[in-house]
Parts: sequence; structure tokens; C-alpha cells
Amino acid sequence: MLSQGGGLAAFSDFRQRFYIFDHGVKKLIEEQQVKSFKVGGNCVAYVDYADNFKVYQNGDVKTLEIGSVRHYAVTNNLLAYSMTDILKVYDNGKVRLLSPNVKEFAIGDSLIVFFDYYFNTVNGYYNEKIYSRRLRLVGETIQKIEAGHNIAALITAEDRNFWIFYQGEAEMINQFVEDVNFAVGRDIVAYMDQPTRTFKAYYHGNIYDIENFEPVQYKMGDARIVYVDAVGNFKTFYDEKIATILPIEPTFFEVKDSMIVFQELDRFKCFYNGQIYEVAPFIPEKFMFERDIIVYLDRTQNLQLFSKGETKLLQYGGGGMVNDFQLIRDVVILNIGVNTNVIYWNGNFYE
Repeated sequence: MLSQGGGLAAFSDFRQRFYIFDHGVKKLIEEQQVKSFKVGGNCVAYVDYADNFKVYQNGDVKTLEIGSVRHYAVTNNLLAYSMTDILKVYDNGKVRLLSPNVKEFAIGDSLIVFFDYYFNTVNGYYNEKIYSRRLRLVGETIQKIEAGHNIAALITAEDRNFWIFYQGEAEMINQFVEDVNFAVGRDIVAYMDQPTRTFKAYYHGNIYDIENFEPVQYKMGDARIVYVDAVGNFKTFYDEKIATILPIEPTFFEVKDSMIVFQELDRFKCFYNGQIYEVAPFIPEKFMFERDIIVYLDRTQNLQLFSKGETKLLQYGGGGMVNDFQLIRDVVILNIGVNTNVIYWNGNFYE
């Protein structure tokens, strides 16, 4: 069981002891098996063997709740969790009650959007402030809600209005919709506009017409939409413009942050900073990528790291074959040999 964040990582060893790697230092946190854990940009949240909900941050472990946490989510900046209908946030080292009346919420890096069924309001927590908008109808509920890094979109169930919440403001985009096809990234929402049946983007507070027809498929990244248009062209919208990556549909493509990876014929490629790079002349059995890093096993089970147009062999001096690996941002955890976890971070290996 592995998970990690930028400079921060967590894993359970073969004895199920729980460790945290914090910027070059590996720490034993729990001797007994934890029930679950999640790693964000600046903290690790977990449920210990006795159902206590805890957080590790800045070298310390705090117990936030004694049992009863049913759901929690961690992002780069925030930790949100709920107990029955009580929604709380852990932000800047403090716990804050957001609402005791929440069944539905969505979280991004810096944003939590939730519906308070008692006050009939849609609320956003952003920059340590709560923004609220009361809905028109009593008994209103949310049909669909999704949050990106710092932006959210939702459809209300009763009056079927399509809203976007961005930088503390809620804006109604369309009224009386059926079921809007939308997705959310950082600073951007892609959606099918029902009145015109066109594909549009809400980007930095402005609306852009992307395509006259619905795309075959699309995915979201940081301030960008990546999609296959109606006739099979592989494109991306970013910086207020559309770029064609390929004149044909790729076998597959994935998007994270600002990185796009895809298969063209039998070759593994990426689109980054406006350029196409060939990562490998074959399709790896396993690869992971974040920001500007791609990690994959080559045909001889060596671990390769691709970053900014260059490939580096991650050769561990202690020997042993790489059985598995995980990556988020700049931390790689390698499972080598029998019951051995080795961490690669900032150009160094840590046992």
C-alpha cells in the first residue's frame, strides 16, 4: 500500500508498520496497521488501528477525531472530512466546522464546495473564507457537483441550473438544463452548452467557443482541455488557443497537471510546453506521471525517469530488481527484491 506527495510520502512495510518519508527522513509513525491513509501536498491523513483520525504535518502527529470519520479527502493545501452530516476542514494547522448539514461536497486543491440542506445554500470554502449563495427553491438538492483545483461546477436538482464557482464568486451559466456534460480542471471548466449544442470552456472567468460539435472524448488538466474532436483530430485548448497535437486519434491519452501522455502507433509520447517528445519506442507495461515527470519500466525492468525532454536511468546502487513503483510529483517509491522499500527523491536514494 503506497501513496505520496511532493517531498512527502507514506507507506506500510511488509509487517504493516506505517512509515512517513518527510523530505529525506523516514519515520516510523504507527507500529500497528493503519486502516487507511491519504497524502496531500503538506500533510498525511490516516485512520489508525483504533479508528482514531489523525494528521501528520510539519513533523508532528495530531489526533483530530476519536472515531466516526466516514469520509476524508486530501489535496495540495486542504484536508476535508465528514462525520455523519458534519463537514470539517483542516487548514493551516486548525480544524474548522464548515457545516453540520452536509451530504454532498467536492474538494479541489484550494477549494471545498458543499450544499447545506438546512439553510438551502451552496457554499464555497476558499482562502479561509466561506462564500454562500441561497438557492431559490425550498428543498433544493444537488444533481451533480465536481471541483477542480480552484474551481467548481454544479447542477441543482430542482430548478436544474448550471453554476460555476470561481475565486469566491458563483455564476449561473445556464438555466433549466437536463444533464450538462461537464468536467473541471485548474482555472477551467469544459462543458456542452445545451442551448447552442456547442463545446465551450469557462476559463479565467471568460467563456470560449471550442468546437461546434461535441468531442469524441475529452479530459482536463491544469488550465487546459485535451480532446478528440468530432472528426478524429487530437487537440488541446490552453492559453486561450487551440493546438492540434495529432491529425489522428491516439490509441490512448491521459492528462495530469500540464503533462499529456499518449500512444501514437506503437510509440509512447508526451506533449509538454507546446512540444511533442518521444518518451519510449514502445508502450511500457506500467508508467506513472505528474507535473513534468514520467516514470516507467523499460523492457529489461529498469526504471526510467523522463523529465523536460531527457531520460534518466534510476539505477539503485544496492542492487535488486524493481518489482513495483509509485510516483506523485517528485517522490518515487520502489519495491525492490523481497520486502524492501527504497525511496528516490531529489536525485538521491533513501532506504
